[in-house]
Amino acid sequence: MSMFKKTMLAAAATALGFVSISAAATTYNINIEATVPNQEFVVAPSVASMATDTHTMVYKPVAGIKGGQLTPLNISFDVKSTNAVNAKIGQAAVLSDGTKKIPLEVSFNGVELNADKTVKVSDATLGAVTAMTLRIKTKEEYVNDVGTYNAIVSVLFEQAQP
Repeated sequence: MSMFKKTMLAAAATALGFVSISAAATTYNINIEATVPNQEFVVAPSVASMATDTHTMVYKPVAGIKGGQLTPLNISFDVKSTNAVNAKIGQAAVLSDGTKKIPLEVSFNGVELNADKTVKVSDATLGAVTAMTLRIKTKEEYVNDVGTYNAIVSVLFEQAQP
């Protein structure tokens, strides 16, 4: 057998080997994203999924009254800033079932936020990472309108000018 035929047979055998292996193979594309923020200003949920998960305010009945309470949400954030941190909400925070509404109070680091103006929620952390809490609760102590309610609360954080 000539060298050419041996080479061709070896190439064919190799190709067949690859075909049989790839017939049982599976390929997955893994999408990866990473953002490295400006190191002078970072405000991020302590657990990344907290910003994208749907949170439940659990209804708890209260003895002796008609109605009950919705448990507040507390979401921990990591804050790092060389200047003060300001915040505001995008619009009034309200739970709604389409017709009925339950007003919400939103605070960050103990400072109530509103849609009308930006308020200072933190002094500079001077390079340290500080844990702060975003708290969302009903404005009224008790709720009694039956329904399934939803809300989207948009919070804008910005670094104050020096």
